[in-house]
Amino acid sequence: MHIVREIIVNQNDVIAGLDIGTTKICCVAAEVGENNDVRIIGMGTCASHGIISGVVVDIDSTVEAIRTAVSLASQQSGKEITSVYAGVTGKHISSVNSRGVIAITHPSREITEEDVDRVTDASRLIVIPPDQMILSAIPRSFSIDGQSGIKHPLGMSGSRLEVETHIITASRTFIDNIGKCIQKAGLYIDEMILQPLATAESVLLPGEKTLASASSILAAERVTWRFSYKEKSTIPQSYLSPDNT
Repeated sequence: MHIVREIIVNQNDVIAGLDIGTTKICCVAAEVGENNDVRIIGMGTCASHGIISGVVVDIDSTVEAIRTAVSLASQQSGKEITSVYAGVTGKHISSVNSRGVIAITHPSREITEEDVDRVTDASRLIVIPPDQMILSAIPRSFSIDGQSGIKHPLGMSGSRLEVETHIITASRTFIDNIGKCIQKAGLYIDEMILQPLATAESVLLPGEKTLASASSILAAERVTWRFSYKEKSTIPQSYLSPDNT
């Protein structure tokens, strides 16, 4: 089992992102500044020979490539990198919408962050194939006592909290093998995140996220994914053959 640690990001901390692809492995190091903004301070890439079509076929080669990419990013930034946010994508990704509901039992009936976490966890209780695992549960909208369309329920009052979430699942074998490669490279995993979601977070402006905006990724595997912020959904747009490049 790969090692995932809980972290608190402070100013001047260094965070790193790791993109493990079919043709290359890339590591980007960033420094956290004021207002939690980030500044890229280092990057490293290495050819990838241990992954074919999103499948780990050679752990040792993948581990060595991860080490090289992380080392180059560390040298360029002048900072030690001990953990990474690892991007996940590929044909094995699936998604489905789900709902969760809980009762608010506080005497004040005020919805807390713990309540939001509980109702989100409740929405994750779905039946999925045994070879799949839940990667993320993204809240789309909340309802309080039947009043729907609520985006931020914290601090509001009610007795019944519901949420509609977008559940993203991934191949358990892929996640376990990627996690094993990262661990063997001497790194902790801060989080595994869907790459289209991470891309949308980094390139879309706050105003664009409220519109019908979407981000797309065309990888070497020729898989295009779109993450729609307005609908909070991840859609496999197309699977292109090598002849369609």
